[in-house]
Amino acid sequence: RAKRGLAGRIRKKIEEIVRDSGIEKFLQDDFITQRSGRWVIPVRMDSKGMVKGVVHDVSSSGETAFMEPLEIIPFVNELENLTAEEKAEEIRILRQLSGWLREDSGQIGACFDTLLELDRLNSMARFAIEFDLEPATLNEHGELRLVEARHPLLLMMQKRGVLKNVEPLGLELGGERPDVDSVMVITGPNAGGKTIALKTAGMLTLMALSGLPVPAGARSTFPLIDSLLVDIGDEQSIEQSHSTFSAHAARITGILKQSGARTLVLLDELGAGTEPLQGAAIACGVLHELQQQGSMVIATTHLSDIIGFVHQTTGMINAGMEFDDASFTPLYRLIVGEPGQSHAVEIARRFGMPERVIAFARRMLGNAGSEFAGLLSELRERRNEYEKLRRSLEAQQRSLEERSRELDARADEVRLIRKEAAEKGWNDARELISSTRRRTNALLDELKREKRSEIAGELRQVESELIKQLAPQSDLPEPLPPESVKQGDRVHIRSLSCDGVVLSIDERSNKIRVRAGRMELDVPLAELSTPQPKSGGVEKKKPTAAIWRSTVAESDQRELKLIGMRVEEALAELEPFINHAAAAGLSEVRVIHGMGTGRLRDAVREELGRHPLVEGFRPGE
Repeated sequence: RAKRGLAGRIRKKIEEIVRDSGIEKFLQDDFITQRSGRWVIPVRMDSKGMVKGVVHDVSSSGETAFMEPLEIIPFVNELENLTAEEKAEEIRILRQLSGWLREDSGQIGACFDTLLELDRLNSMARFAIEFDLEPATLNEHGELRLVEARHPLLLMMQKRGVLKNVEPLGLELGGERPDVDSVMVITGPNAGGKTIALKTAGMLTLMALSGLPVPAGARSTFPLIDSLLVDIGDEQSIEQSHSTFSAHAARITGILKQSGARTLVLLDELGAGTEPLQGAAIACGVLHELQQQGSMVIATTHLSDIIGFVHQTTGMINAGMEFDDASFTPLYRLIVGEPGQSHAVEIARRFGMPERVIAFARRMLGNAGSEFAGLLSELRERRNEYEKLRRSLEAQQRSLEERSRELDARADEVRLIRKEAAEKGWNDARELISSTRRRTNALLDELKREKRSEIAGELRQVESELIKQLAPQSDLPEPLPPESVKQGDRVHIRSLSCDGVVLSIDERSNKIRVRAGRMELDVPLAELSTPQPKSGGVEKKKPTAAIWRSTVAESDQRELKLIGMRVEEALAELEPFINHAAAAGLSEVRVIHGMGTGRLRDAVREELGRHPLVEGFRPGE
């Protein structure tokens, strides 16, 4: 504040000096400025003796002297003192702050590192969200597989509207599978996307190894490599006497010294910059050496001689950038397994090359070039046919799978309907039996004294026939699956309600020859089910069977043991026992239920209390 006030006083003092001393006519201009921290006014060089002051500077033209009036020197000196004090105070404050920071430098450094890591992670997350990227999958068996891969810079250009579409890249290289090659050579037209494919593979590999999400499909995987060696671009140098070829040769020599089994090598325009035949020979030697070292290699070239070498060498594969022959425009799509053509003549024509030059070039190419182009065109047509066939087979496969799923769903639905029908039939049967029993009890009550034995026998016969008719619905066995039936298996013939042994299987008629007792007969597969368990086993008793196993066969049977049974089982035994005892004319029977928790005792007494044929009951002694 003191400095600002003093500076204002100095400016006013100078204005007073100029106005009151009459030196205004000697000034070059009417402004006040500073030179070397001193307040000065511009005075004409030929009039500097007319102004009392100190010259601090001269203009570049030499016509103006910047002079400090003597009267303001004390004020300016005071201002400089204030400035020096201010500077000293700043230094003192900075030293104090530095001391405080020094005391906590370890924690501050750790916090700074944490902030850097958070900023890095936040940047990765925002980058992944904006471009819908996938987390990278790494592998240790040297496999590079790109599915729907795109270069991140091209995605950014598409985001800004510079590009309408970015063609995805797909390739597979290296790994443990014997059908996957380790060396890929990409050919195709200029400006067709060869170098972009090369850079995309390298860029995404580095992103994956750096922990960054990648613009590629979820099935993509990247190798854990020790080094990525690259020769891309033309670095010819006049100073170092390097031509295009010598620059490439120098870099490739360094790559051959550093490459190994865990190396990815990217070579752009391999064999370029020299006589084509020798360049191709050197390029083939480089590819062979890198393959022997176990490196993965992706290379681009325009030399057709390399294509034949790659085609004949195991572990190497050609690839080409697709080209639209109708419009003579590149499609930027990599076709693995098929070499590409340079299409130099067509591209030159597209860019306005005179027709005379184009015609002359075609004549120079002669038959050899035409035959090679025809061979590639034929390969391309065959590939298109195979691709159509593959898509057709895939569509048929999908249709068959869908049909299979529909049939499985219908089979499940049929099984569910059968099960529900069986359960409903059993419930209806139980209801019908219960109704019949109630009618039986009422009839027995009315005819207790008349024709008791005759009526009881008829009722037993009716009840037996009824249960025989309804029993199959209570537990409808599932038919056996066709694949589970084997010769010698024991099966149950549902239509005959008996078991048999499989003698032979006729898959054409879907019939099974089965021996049942002394008979041999042909039975449809749908009639077979799991064999019924033998009587006397540990099979859980069914309600219908339980009724007739407990039927009073002799008129003098007077005792029913229910010990160890559940309430439901006991009641199912108790009711027919009472009915037949009444039909046999027994005046008193004995029911033994045991002690236990008392639930069975209470249930038995409740049933006896409401049964119409029971006149009374008492606890046993």
